[in-house]
Amino acid sequence: LFLGRFRQAEAVETAPPLAPLTLRADIATGFRAAFANRFYAPVLVAEMVWTFFGGFFFALYMLFALRTLALDTATVGLVIGMGGVGALMGALIASRAMRTMGLGAALFATLLLGQAAGLFIPLAGGEFSLAFLIAHQLLGDGFLVAFIVLSTSRRQSVVPEAGLARVNSTVAILSG
Repeated sequence: LFLGRFRQAEAVETAPPLAPLTLRADIATGFRAAFANRFYAPVLVAEMVWTFFGGFFFALYMLFALRTLALDTATVGLVIGMGGVGALMGALIASRAMRTMGLGAALFATLLLGQAAGLFIPLAGGEFSLAFLIAHQLLGDGFLVAFIVLSTSRRQSVVPEAGLARVNSTVAILSG
């Protein structure tokens, strides 16, 4: 439907082919490029730490929701599904946050607020359990997706296009 709105063909730019490298050299190039940039390396470290500890968190979250709060699996699924709504909101607010605060402050704020939303989880217990868990999903996933959008934008703006695929691979390996 929307493709019919294009009026003219766009010229496709192709990058010159890179010299063939061995797998080891490709990996080393990606790591060097990812960590060499002083504007992106701290963001990558934050993503790595978040991913590492997030693995523990997700396992414990399920145990807490199912065993401690005695929620049934369908309810837990609905609560986690609210994270998708929050993620959509986060994708929508990322550019506004960057325009309002600047990229560095927006990265910091979205990561901080996304992680701080985890404080709703220990409050869950009693008649407001679902409300606190849903608040965590909406706010946590929302701000963390905004962080991911901003982080990816930062990476794409500071890494030369010729090395971007290698850096993206490195990020995928290091941050899940």
